[in-house]
Amino acid sequence: MNSHETFSSGLAETLGEGVSYLRNLDEARADEMLLPYIRIIQSAWKDFGLNAVLCVNHIPAIYLKEVAAPLSSEKLNHLHRRFWNQGVAQTLIVADPKTVRIFSGLAKPQKSETPLTEKSPSVVAFLSALEFEQKATSIYQAIANGYWYFQHADKYKAASSVDAYLLDNLVGLHNDLIKAESKDHRLKTQMANGLIGRILFVCYLVDRDIVTLPESFRGMKLHEALKQLTDDFAAIKFLYDFFGQLKGDFNGSMFDQDLATEREIIKPFHMQQIRNFLDGQKIGSPQYNLGFWAYDFKLIPVETISAIYEEFLAHEDPDKKRETGAFYTPRFLAEMAIDV
Repeated sequence: MNSHETFSSGLAETLGEGVSYLRNLDEARADEMLLPYIRIIQSAWKDFGLNAVLCVNHIPAIYLKEVAAPLSSEKLNHLHRRFWNQGVAQTLIVADPKTVRIFSGLAKPQKSETPLTEKSPSVVAFLSALEFEQKATSIYQAIANGYWYFQHADKYKAASSVDAYLLDNLVGLHNDLIKAESKDHRLKTQMANGLIGRILFVCYLVDRDIVTLPESFRGMKLHEALKQLTDDFAAIKFLYDFFGQLKGDFNGSMFDQDLATEREIIKPFHMQQIRNFLDGQKIGSPQYNLGFWAYDFKLIPVETISAIYEEFLAHEDPDKKRETGAFYTPRFLAEMAIDV
């Protein structure tokens, strides 16, 4: 089956005004209305190996990927997780010669080793190639006019988006740090916000290969390195030594706090909350935590990360966020990470 060719011919005209079907990056670059999304579309085309993108009202809505042979559950789960992390288009269609799977970008990912079935949260529809050929235009129309999301509301939940999950996880960690049962363990809001922000952006810098962890942990992500360091005091030393290195390497305001003073305040209790946050263990009684295996900061757009952190700060410290200088995230990202 070659769904890319079969369903691209005259498709935009069939679907109506405001819909564009992009068969290659040249077509995307030629559309001035797509300028706000062109960097994201270019990244998606490269990262996911796309064959086409369908845009609705100049916003990417569907990514279409064709493969020569069926992909394993492991590869499909991995692909969906990466698609979910980008968080822009809401539907991914993966077509092989015999079957077509339609995935939701608003369904939480599952680990690669988890079997993928028609009932998996991420799978909206599982069709034969022939069935998809017969229904493709009506599916695209339903996505373009929004009816698709009404039909499959159980698969498209805003609360399951990458930004909603990450925000909830940040809030959960924050609450555990400032509302600990023991008064000796309670951090002040500004310190908790600064610590959480640094952890978040170390993950970002490492995932994007802007920085690497020390030699003993080269090639690891932050949560993997901290898992290796089972001694909490050793983990605190590792974390703050690395913060100090980044403070020396970069002039961004993310690392301009008094790290030495903060390090003396951080105890094994706080490190355990950070481990729970990164490992996906329960944090904050009402929170649900995926763990950092699910997040790929190489794919989450920098604008999304900045918006998540700003929303987190506004949620946790609405009155003092500006006077304390907490809104440094966009400038930090502009200094270090745009278009990396």
